[in-house]
Amino acid sequence: MKTIGTIGQELLSKISRFCLIFIIITSVFSCKSLEHKQEYTQYDKITRKNVYMVVEEMPQYKGGEAVFLKELVNNIQYAYSENDNLQTRVQVQFVIDQNGHLIGARIFGKESDASSDFEKAVLKALNLTNDWQAGRQNGKPVNVLLTKTINICTNN
Repeated sequence: MKTIGTIGQELLSKISRFCLIFIIITSVFSCKSLEHKQEYTQYDKITRKNVYMVVEEMPQYKGGEAVFLKELVNNIQYAYSENDNLQTRVQVQFVIDQNGHLIGARIFGKESDASSDFEKAVLKALNLTNDWQAGRQNGKPVNVLLTKTINICTNN
């Protein structure tokens, strides 16, 4: 004969197993949901394209980051006095499209009409660095929005 205590323990055991199964199933679906969010794109108003922020293979400048920075600095056309020590930090944002072209260059967080002459010179130089390898997601080339901080220091 089963007592009320034994029946309660069996019921509690069944409920515990049900809860465990429910937690496992919920966890599996949560992981799938997060996996799907990694493929999220957003609309970029400047380029009028859907862009990824993070992809499996991020865009790379052909020759590497050091070559990119060297070419960028060499292309900056900005007149400053011989006695000036120009030291600045510029945060730029741009899209590398699925063909490896740099498009939509801008100063991060600024309207284009609010850019200084120096920032405009940096953008002009940035647009000359067009030797990119496109980013890839699921083996396919995609548009990727990049944000880079460039520190420029010229001491004479």
